[in-house]
Amino acid sequence: MADQLKSARRGRFAFRVGRALPILAAITLYAAPLSAATDDSASDPGLAAFTRWLDANHPGYGCDEGPAAFTSKTVEAAYPRQRFYYVLTYTRGIRPPYQHSLSLVAAVDDSGHVAPFLPGQPASYSRGLKRVQSKKDARVAGAAILIVGSCAE
Repeated sequence: MADQLKSARRGRFAFRVGRALPILAAITLYAAPLSAATDDSASDPGLAAFTRWLDANHPGYGCDEGPAAFTSKTVEAAYPRQRFYYVLTYTRGIRPPYQHSLSLVAAVDDSGHVAPFLPGQPASYSRGLKRVQSKKDARVAGAAILIVGSCAE
């Protein structure tokens, strides 16, 4: 009887371990990209500068995405020699879960200077904008301004 009880306990333990292994594997696979994402700021000086700027100018900010690189071929064509980064808080139809929610796009130049695009200040959209010399340039510039303007607070 005691041998049967030990065998039953071992069987249940093996069943629990067998169920836990796929869950543990899923957690490990999910956590690996997250840890890799935290290393991005160390390898990208622009992202590191943007993160420092956020911490200094918006202490305690909260966001759903970012800080991360903002990639758009249209924006990059209109604003040459600049890199773009963003933070984003999703609109939910309810109050955001963050006390200081933040959504913005900023340009970072080679010297690490951060210049955010500010919705109430049109001059912030012309800073670093490629000079318009043709209809195509005007279309690209207009599209880029609309893209970065749509990502603001």
